[in-house]
Amino acid sequence: MDHSTGALLTPAVAMKLVEADTAALTVSLADGAVRDLSHDELTELVAVGRRAQARIEAALLAAVGEVDARRSYVHDGALSVGAWLRANTRVTPADAAATARTARALRAGLLPATATALAAPPPPAGTAARPPPTRSPSSSPRSSTSPARQTPAPSRQ
Repeated sequence: MDHSTGALLTPAVAMKLVEADTAALTVSLADGAVRDLSHDELTELVAVGRRAQARIEAALLAAVGEVDARRSYVHDGALSVGAWLRANTRVTPADAAATARTARALRAGLLPATATALAAPPPPAGTAARPPPTRSPSSSPRSSTSPARQTPAPSRQ
């Protein structure tokens, strides 16, 4: 939302604003500003950065899903959405394929929990999402009193 007018921004305009803000952040970090931050400020920088990264990823997946559904990648001479991603973002073939698969699955409704998480509003500033607790090795049903044996992989000859 444009706070000066109250109007909603188009995705393209909003992404340009994000790009400008991240450029300013990058310049400040290049100048060594991160060294002057307290631990709490560094923690907040990481948490805010991760939230922003997740929201940007959601927007990118939505855009890739739309390009894939429209098959508009052919306008650029690409044979697939993965090829289009490689040409326009310079990612590896594996990353392009994974992004295309995720975008396609989200668009098809095959990842409802992921779609819900991507669409969720960010948590309030100053609160970091905590991962669920993991079970300790001693509470695992596969644990034993002896260390797990590891069998070496057979050598290729």
